[in-house]
Amino acid sequence: MHRALVLLLLSACATPNIRARTTAPGTGSAREVRIEVVNASGRELPAPRSGAFDEIAHLTVGRTVPRLSTADAFSAAAAAGLRARGVTAVGGRNPEIPTFRVTILDFEIRNHDAAGAVAFVSAAYLLLDTRNQSGWEATETGFPIRLGGPDLTRSELARIATEAVNRALASFPAVLDR
Repeated sequence: MHRALVLLLLSACATPNIRARTTAPGTGSAREVRIEVVNASGRELPAPRSGAFDEIAHLTVGRTVPRLSTADAFSAAAAAGLRARGVTAVGGRNPEIPTFRVTILDFEIRNHDAAGAVAFVSAAYLLLDTRNQSGWEATETGFPIRLGGPDLTRSELARIATEAVNRALASFPAVLDR
């Protein structure tokens, strides 16, 4: 009986969670944002290995396929997720446009090279207005995403980033009028 209670408490503590907050009504709204991805993990983020497609492209065309970084994957996922919610991602560093910042706090792959590999993502998502004030934020901690195979591929990294970003954006303000 005590063992079951201890296991229940441990599993509740280890459960991934997400916390979202809008600071003031209307401040979480934006039609255009620039996306910024920050690695705050304190170490290099995992990168996908070259796959068969990369090797075939290299042998056939004679040039290498550009590597996809974790920051690139999260940036693309944020742009797609925001676009689905009516927000356009723009490039550049225009101070007149709000910033959607993705801060990767931790990105760890456990059981790498095994069939049961799992990625754990912890990230903070912020919508900052032009004065750098937070209008909306979400934080996810230890979000587990099972890999489809033993390797972290480009498609797996894109899927992991998309799942993590979409989970956070589920609480993004629905009314996007300014």
